[in-house]
Amino acid sequence: MAERRMMSKQFVNNASFMKMSDSAKLLYFYLNVNADDDGIVEAYAYSQMLNTPEDDVKVLCQKEFIVFLNDDWLAFLPHWLINQQLRADRYKPSIHRNTLLNKYPDSISKLKKISLEQFNKSIQQEELKPEVYKKIFGIPTDNQLETQVRSGQKSQGQESLEKGSVDELRSGQIKRSELQKTITASFLDPKSKEIIMDRVDNFSEEEQIQIFKILSQSKSSIERKTGVMIRGSEYESLTHQMLEIVLEELVKKVKSREKVNMFAYLNKSFTEYWNSLVKTIHNERNLNFFQN
Repeated sequence: MAERRMMSKQFVNNASFMKMSDSAKLLYFYLNVNADDDGIVEAYAYSQMLNTPEDDVKVLCQKEFIVFLNDDWLAFLPHWLINQQLRADRYKPSIHRNTLLNKYPDSISKLKKISLEQFNKSIQQEELKPEVYKKIFGIPTDNQLETQVRSGQKSQGQESLEKGSVDELRSGQIKRSELQKTITASFLDPKSKEIIMDRVDNFSEEEQIQIFKILSQSKSSIERKTGVMIRGSEYESLTHQMLEIVLEELVKKVKSREKVNMFAYLNKSFTEYWNSLVKTIHNERNLNFFQN
């Protein structure tokens, strides 16, 4: 997320904004400064920090300066692009972008446009609804394509399918990447997913998918062998460190053109890490036993 944010004179000098109380304006400024690159921000903490009156929050909502996405005050700023100029090379889609679009599909017009490839690479907290996906990208998801093929429905996509197989369509420019599905289904926390995606950008999509799968499969394998359930949420910081070290070392090996079996290296490294966590868990249990 950028360290600097802007406010347009066109926006702050607008009568609708100027007529608000100073405390409402202050909250908005704080939300604007702390929002992610799609103008989405956790508003509750800042309203509490500033001791913003509830009526001011209601005014911001009534004037549609903020829109709440859930009961925890995850908020979207609809005027985001009026205030911000986002460089394409620094822009990172919000992890809540799909949450916004699933609830308010028309808000796509208030977001920075991204390609299908960027969308597939972005880490999201929830899957985009099939009907929203089709509305935005103009094509159905894989599941919708398969349903159309089975049911014999005719559409522009179906006409293309009649000229080739479903697999051929998916391998073209309009294919719906499996990467997003793999990332969403992963047990990892958002930070871990971000670390992986930041460090494997030069790998193919198939290789990126495989990295997530190896990480998950190696964990499951160790859990089955040892009978110990590894709760990732309890060891997030250790996992972050491991991913950074392992993936940076892999990138170095690849860039130096060292002959390395990428998947064997990852499986060995991830397995060693999960084994070390199992030992840590055993030690913690033994310590708690003696203390009790």
